[in-house]
Amino acid sequence: MNHSNRILLLVVTLLYVYYVAVGVVKATYNPDCKDYFRPYLEIGSDQCILGIISGLEKGSVKVRVAKGSFRVASSKFALHGRLNQLKSHKNQCNSNYIEQPFSTTDISKINISMSSSGIIRFEGTQYQLNCKDSTDWISFQTKKLYYIISLKIFNGSCPDLNFGDDCGKGGDNEGNGRSDISVSMVLEHHWVSVGEDYYLYRVVLMNNGPYDITRIRIFSSNWSPLEKWNIVETGYREYGLPNWIKGLNVSQKWTFNFITKTVDPKFTIDSY
Repeated sequence: MNHSNRILLLVVTLLYVYYVAVGVVKATYNPDCKDYFRPYLEIGSDQCILGIISGLEKGSVKVRVAKGSFRVASSKFALHGRLNQLKSHKNQCNSNYIEQPFSTTDISKINISMSSSGIIRFEGTQYQLNCKDSTDWISFQTKKLYYIISLKIFNGSCPDLNFGDDCGKGGDNEGNGRSDISVSMVLEHHWVSVGEDYYLYRVVLMNNGPYDITRIRIFSSNWSPLEKWNIVETGYREYGLPNWIKGLNVSQKWTFNFITKTVDPKFTIDSY
């Protein structure tokens, strides 16, 4: 190879490295992704990989979420069943008593596949995965959205996935509704942020019975607090007073506050 050819090769190599750095040319192999995918490639064929994909639209606060299952074959991750995409985080309790997004009837199917080399094919377009920022998730971006993918190994066959938790028919874990405690709820503030309504409530509990109360259980299936004060979570959809409060004496009151997106949430109280 003569001197001019060496110079030409060096120039081409430097240009390629530069274009990779600025994103004009995408590298086809990412060793960090191989490290990330290794535990998932080593699982048995009888195990399933659960995946959640969250996308944030650039320049806005719109979020897209998808959940589904993958199987591994020849170092590639292929969908097992459907991976449904949702465009809303608002929830409702459906007829099967599963908490679902408000737009659950408007879901759309996502086409996706990944390889351990760090390449993801998403809705017909190929992208390079970023596996360097975290050991818990990987990411990529399209022209309009930033996406994060989180994977989890599930022993056994892939389960049926719902987008929310069991919101139940009531029953034992909802309390029996018998209580000597009155509930007074006041809307203290309402505001709108990025098109979403937020409500700040103040709730006053009062012991109206003839005896002191040593334990209070508070249930609600629709209040979905974003922030709360003077109340603690004691179980699934069950709340109570802080540990340093031993109960309510006759005519004694207790106040707690919370922020929610729910209008006029309902509570059920058990006490003894």
